[in-house]
Amino acid sequence: MRARANLAVLALAAVAAWAQAAGVLPVLGEPLGQSQNSQASVRRLSAAASVHEYRTADGGTLRAYVAAGGTVFGLAWEAPTAPNVSQLLGQRFEAFQKAAAAQSQRKGPLYVHSGDLVVEVSGHMRDFRGRAYLAAMIPSGLTPAVVR
Repeated sequence: MRARANLAVLALAAVAAWAQAAGVLPVLGEPLGQSQNSQASVRRLSAAASVHEYRTADGGTLRAYVAAGGTVFGLAWEAPTAPNVSQLLGQRFEAFQKAAAAQSQRKGPLYVHSGDLVVEVSGHMRDFRGRAYLAAMIPSGLTPAVVR
């Protein structure tokens, strides 16, 4: 199998450790729930945004970038197992899946840019990294580089 195809399969797989992270994880483009907010350490990025950091059961880290109104505009992760991308992307998963399938023949990291959805996934066993954001939802004064 090609390395690129393997990465896409792993990135799309549901991983139990992520499901156990904090019960309910933040979803890109959705409001951050109260239970999610209470399970994270929070750091202010600016007057318009904050980052909420969660620990996963496998020792990984998930960061949710939240606009002042409470909507998740970005996610970033580092973990020994691949995240459940369908859970993290919610209703945007289908667009990601279609765009990722079109790139499955290439090797290396997976970069999906579909409309304002950007998903970047890389890694190998015990070291998975990625980020996803909605470019149109990034608060004024911030750039996509803030999602890391």
